[in-house]
Amino acid sequence: MRLVYTLFITATIGLLSQKSAFAQYIKGSCLLQDGRQLNGMFQLRLATAQSPTILVYHTMKQADQEFEPSQVKHCTIGRRSYTVGGNFVAPDDKGGIPIDNDFVEVVDTTGRVQLFRYEYEGYVGGNPGDYIIPVALAAASMAAGSPMTFVGGGRQYQRTYILLLRAGTGQPLVPYTPGPRPGLFTSEQEKLIMPSVGATTAFFSEDTELQRRIETGKITQVTLPAVVRAYNAGAKLKTKN
Repeated sequence: MRLVYTLFITATIGLLSQKSAFAQYIKGSCLLQDGRQLNGMFQLRLATAQSPTILVYHTMKQADQEFEPSQVKHCTIGRRSYTVGGNFVAPDDKGGIPIDNDFVEVVDTTGRVQLFRYEYEGYVGGNPGDYIIPVALAAASMAAGSPMTFVGGGRQYQRTYILLLRAGTGQPLVPYTPGPRPGLFTSEQEKLIMPSVGATTAFFSEDTELQRRIETGKITQVTLPAVVRAYNAGAKLKTKN
């Protein structure tokens, strides 16, 4: 009886492990650069400072297949759609991670300002989606040999994301950078941040109040998607005194 019980437990654990591994895959579809269309279960293995995101295709008929961003045109995994883009820097507190070509999630491409989301492993603190240190500031600090001082602690490699703006297909992806929050940086550091902020506000030239709120750090990554959709729909923010 004890042997039967042990075998039962072992088999159950093995089955649960298989289900747990399979649960990481989500139903979707993918169009490859060579024209092949794949349908089935997929997983995105998150990008790190050492490697880009990898698309894993799971099928019962053969071993999992892995695809690099350069091999993919676009894909849909569950409710999320991804395209491939690059030539931007994913900011972190160690100088940033240059992204040549990687998967970016499509948030909204229906209007004149397009919005994307890039998820990666970065050396950051706080909660994912919180204020990200602009890459220009981090790189300048490293070059000077003087580490930056931040409010708070707990910085480590962790899952985070940035939002990317684009003026249209074929145009550069620009990391969203709001103005510096009061008390977070020195005046010299703020001067390094402002060119990145200017690149952000340029997307919203028809709404001066929105530009002002971006410059003063009032529009966060959390609120930006709704702001972009409203801007594309023609809505303008009311001026605050």
